[in-house]
Amino acid sequence: MKPVIYSPKLKNYLEKIGKLTEATKLLYRINPFRSRIKQFEIGNNPIKLYRETEPEFAQLYNLSGEKEVLFDLVGSLEEDDVFYDIGANIGLYTCSVASEVPEIEVFSFEPLDINYERLKQNCELNNLENVEIINKGVGKQSTTEKIYVDPEFGHQSGIGRNSFLKEPYHQESVEVEMLAARKLLDHYPKPTIIKIDVEGMEKELCEELEYLFNLDCLKRVYIEFHPKKKSFQNSDKESVKNILEANGFEVSWIDDKGGSHPYMRGLK
Repeated sequence: MKPVIYSPKLKNYLEKIGKLTEATKLLYRINPFRSRIKQFEIGNNPIKLYRETEPEFAQLYNLSGEKEVLFDLVGSLEEDDVFYDIGANIGLYTCSVASEVPEIEVFSFEPLDINYERLKQNCELNNLENVEIINKGVGKQSTTEKIYVDPEFGHQSGIGRNSFLKEPYHQESVEVEMLAARKLLDHYPKPTIIKIDVEGMEKELCEELEYLFNLDCLKRVYIEFHPKKKSFQNSDKESVKNILEANGFEVSWIDDKGGSHPYMRGLK
């Protein structure tokens, strides 16, 4: 029988009591089934991802609560789609989308070098030729910004506790390159689907992306929120919801993580 540490409810409980890191370490070290590469069947075409670090293992174990969002996204794909993966991390969404429909154009934005390198490796592992990987974040300006890194796992690929917002556990930061959100169409085609995971900057980024939300071709938006970060304050959730609704989206929630990292979904 497989361990159940990463069932959504138990994972959320461990996170609340401050024991998730210890549980991750324990499961990572004792799991006899651990291998360097994990295969997933999200749609019709299986994908493979490296899971060599503890953060990768935690993220990819049972998909760490991402299943419902992935199935919803992958099940909606069409050949003429253009997918922006903003905050691509190691490429779970990028590889799932690009593998499912090879005709789709995928543009993956990941500012952290360690995640960027793993993202490239995962795309190569899946022989994906329809992905352009951009080693930049998306923000207000084309400049450099600080990302605060997790003190224990911040320099390992796959970590999700790095953030543009400084949290009490952050002790150091790294400089990353940013691309102005309002300049995206100067470089890339108009998107039909956008996924956003920017670790605490959801409201600020959505304000900059509103000109894209107004496009007739954009039909789906997925935005991950983080309840323990400032971005999950009620005003911010409502602001993002209002932006989407003002641009013709029907807004709902996909919560496959027991409340720890829900996704806001906008559909046209």
